[in-house]
Amino acid sequence: MPRNDCLWKAMKSMSSSQAERATLVTPPNGSNQHSKYHGKYKAWLRWFFSDSWALEYLAMTIAVAALAVIFTVLMLYDGKPLNSWPHAIQLNTVLSALATIMKGFMLMPVCACLSQLKWLWYTGKTKSLQDFQIFDIASRGPWGALQLLFRLKFWQMASIGSIVILLSLASDAFLQQSVGYPLRVHPQSRNIASIPYAQHFNLYDSLASSPYTTQPLIAAVYEGVFSRNRTRSASSITPCCPTGNCTFPEYASLAVCSHCHNVSSLLRVTHQISGISRYSLPNGHSLTSESTNSGYLSINASIGPSTLRPNHLELNSDTLSKYQSPGTITNVSVISGGDPSEPWAYTAWDCVLAFCAKSYQASQSLSYFNETPLDVFEDLQSGTSSLNRAGDLETFFFDVPSTHLTTIGGRNRTFSVNTRSLEALQDSLGTALLGDTGRNETGQFAFTNWIAQGFYNNGVKNVETTFANIADALTDAMRVKSQERVQGTVLVMEPFIQVQWLWLLYPFIVVTLSMVFLGLTVWRTRRSEVPSWRSSVLAVMEHGVNSSIQEDTSSDLHNGVDGDLATAAGKEQVGDLEVWAEEVSVRLRSRGLWGKGFGLTVT
Repeated sequence: MPRNDCLWKAMKSMSSSQAERATLVTPPNGSNQHSKYHGKYKAWLRWFFSDSWALEYLAMTIAVAALAVIFTVLMLYDGKPLNSWPHAIQLNTVLSALATIMKGFMLMPVCACLSQLKWLWYTGKTKSLQDFQIFDIASRGPWGALQLLFRLKFWQMASIGSIVILLSLASDAFLQQSVGYPLRVHPQSRNIASIPYAQHFNLYDSLASSPYTTQPLIAAVYEGVFSRNRTRSASSITPCCPTGNCTFPEYASLAVCSHCHNVSSLLRVTHQISGISRYSLPNGHSLTSESTNSGYLSINASIGPSTLRPNHLELNSDTLSKYQSPGTITNVSVISGGDPSEPWAYTAWDCVLAFCAKSYQASQSLSYFNETPLDVFEDLQSGTSSLNRAGDLETFFFDVPSTHLTTIGGRNRTFSVNTRSLEALQDSLGTALLGDTGRNETGQFAFTNWIAQGFYNNGVKNVETTFANIADALTDAMRVKSQERVQGTVLVMEPFIQVQWLWLLYPFIVVTLSMVFLGLTVWRTRRSEVPSWRSSVLAVMEHGVNSSIQEDTSSDLHNGVDGDLATAAGKEQVGDLEVWAEEVSVRLRSRGLWGKGFGLTVT
């Protein structure tokens, strides 16, 4: 007997409610149309998308994979310059897209689990029907999840799903916060930094019959005299630094050093009957002053070793060598008087300018150049020399022992001085550092030259500082005109990718909770033998609250109703419900007493 005939006979013996029930689950269009949905391929698709948890497992796998890709990308580029990111799409855009994928696929199984738990909620004790509604809206968004969380008082397993939904709202923010772009200094290889230093002193003009020094050196003398507080920040050394941020290795340069000693004790005073007093030094340098006037100053330069006899100076042998070294440029004696605080006190200074070698440490940051002298070697003794074609001495060579200027290693330890350049500089300094200051016939101050005025304006107590400024200015002038360069490293300020891994702990915890929640829900479903209906609307329509169906369910089973009618007992899967739904046509009609209320009825 055909299957539909059996069903029809069974329905004739049923009550009206049972017949209605059978009609809902029996396909009216014949077995041929019904059988086409039971092919192997379509059956597998129904199992994959409807009956099993495979889709949820797949979604969770994609979410975990997205999180793993995020971690991998950040690990690969952490600590690297931002320009090392090779793609046109920005890193933040990629992270945002991956975070969206992670959250979307993570919430898909979480919402499915909440929908499944609404069925499991009623497998135990009797519960309020309102809970069914709360479970349903909890699977749809944060507001429902918050309601369910308080409904369950944070205690039931479904609370995990609600917490995951709420925590997922901030996962994007935590992920974005984990990546920063601080500015760091980074070496740049395509540019080279350089700074001048002097290995040789060979600066003179030979247009005239005798050599004379170059204008930059004369200008350096004036700069030193009129710069009262000359520091390295006021240095005329300008490095080549394309980016304004550069570092240089420690280096040495030929330099000019100064030393001054107070020789006031060597002054000899001669008083004349006319009221004129004469203050003189053993080298013949003297200052004449009238007893009624004050504020006089006299400067006198000499070439070669100090003309003051060594036995008149309380100096040790190391200090004397600075005065008598072949590298000595000039000696200058200064006699001054008329200090406002000590109007009748006269002082005398003996100063020397000589070649020396200095080591430096330099850097430039934000276009501010800073150069610091590290060490100095002043005992330059002529090691070798060279002669010109005429047989005259042409160049002195000075060697720095390895025990001095140790920070520069083996670099540039030999320096040279051209004799014609030295003679030209000595002649120029002998002329420039010569002058007097006194009162003229009208009683006003008069200066023989600008250098004398500069020394007087600086003060008689700052003679040593003035000569130190002159030495530094001469050193800078030699270096600026030199062709030697120390190569440094160009630094650029560029953003780096910095990952703060603690911020990534938040999305990791959220994904982990969602995995645990999925596993617990599947485990509990299998233990309860409740079908995996999840959020199926068909399951609600088929197994919703209906008093007539509830009354007849037990009799259906007792009478042994065969075929599709037996599936109405509550054991069918979602795939079976989908097959049934495609075969059943319904219509929304008014029903109940006096036609009030609406319901779906089979047509």
